[in-house]
Order: sequence, then C-alpha cells, then structure tokens
Amino acid sequence: MRAGASLHELLLFQRPVDGLLGGLWEFISDEVSDTVPPEVGLPLFGASLAGEVARIVEERVGLQVSVSDADFIGTVRHAFTHFTMTKHVAVVQAGDVEAMPLESSYYTQLRWVTAEEARLLALTRSDQKILAMVAEHLKHYLKLRAIRKSLDRV
Repeated sequence: MRAGASLHELLLFQRPVDGLLGGLWEFISDEVSDTVPPEVGLPLFGASLAGEVARIVEERVGLQVSVSDADFIGTVRHAFTHFTMTKHVAVVQAGDVEAMPLESSYYTQLRWVTAEEARLLALTRSDQKILAMVAEHLKHYLKLRAIRKSLDRV
C-alpha cells in the first residue's frame, strides 16, 4: 500500500496471459514452503514469514519494505481442483515510491489502484477475498487515524 494525497493505493499485478489464471490481476505473491528449514528447526512463521514477504516484494518489484508480525491481517484459503492454496496476507507501506517491475519480473503489468478501482479489475478468486480483507483493514485504519488526529488537536 502507498499513501498519496488523501488516497491509499494498492499495488496489483497482471499475470502473464499464457499459464494458470492467465491475464488476471493479483496482489504480489509467491510460494513459501511450509516445511521446516533444517538450519532453522522451526516452522516458517513469525519473523521468518515476515522476512520471506520482504524478500518476495524486493525480488518481484524491487521495493524494499519492512515487514513485522503486526502487518499480517489474516489468511485466505482457496481450493483448486488439484491442490489447496493458503495465502498469508500482510499490508505494508511503500511510501511514495514508484515501483517498477524488474526486467525478469513474472508479471506483465503493475498498477497502483484504490480499493474501488481494484474491484473493477479481473482479479483471481483468492485475490478478490484478499481485496475484501484489505479494504476492511484500510477502513479501520483510516478511522483510527482520524480519531488520533482529532485527539491530537485537543
């Protein structure tokens, strides 16, 4: 998410036309193993998952973001005919950075959009669920921010 003027925008990506879910839009994602890394000895969660999210964002679009446990707002599960997918959803601030995909990027396009604009794009079903979750989170975030501003004036 980036904050610009009074709008908060989300970064969406269009998948390549050839392949699974071709041409649909999605939030940045990548596969993260849920197996126990031998050198860690613990399941991938907490700081390890936060680090993986930061790595994925940097590899896919060149943005450096800081991710903490507090940034995770939920999970989305989606079943395909031959497998089930779980997406761990984190909302992170990108500031006013204009992200450009790397030349080796998997995605064909990227676009900063408001939640309302995102609803008009052809999203994957799991990303429709993520959008609803993020929009609800953003609504509460903006409400809390307004309350804090009014308290600061007192």
